[in-house]
Amino acid sequence: MKFIIPFALLFSCLLLQVQTAAHPTVAEAEQFMTQAEARLNDLSVKANRAAWVQKNFITDDTEAMSADAQDQGTAATTELVEQAKRFDGLTMPPACMLAGRK
Repeated sequence: MKFIIPFALLFSCLLLQVQTAAHPTVAEAEQFMTQAEARLNDLSVKANRAAWVQKNFITDDTEAMSADAQDQGTAATTELVEQAKRFDGLTMPPACMLAGRK
């Protein structure tokens, strides 16, 4: 009997966590978009700088540097696409769907 109450509490907490994870909120989606945009912006700046250096100082090292920066951007984009699937079907406010939102 002593173990039933703690088990029931644990089960309730896990169930609540699963329900929360299954239904993301608009606020969570907005936070995800803000963080994703910031991360991709930083990677884009780094990739563009590396590409500029590579185009102006053509060496094996600068080509590797530029390719690595591009790979990081591609990997981050792929990762974020997978994470964004969590928000499929969520109805977002029109302001969040506009390109170039602030």
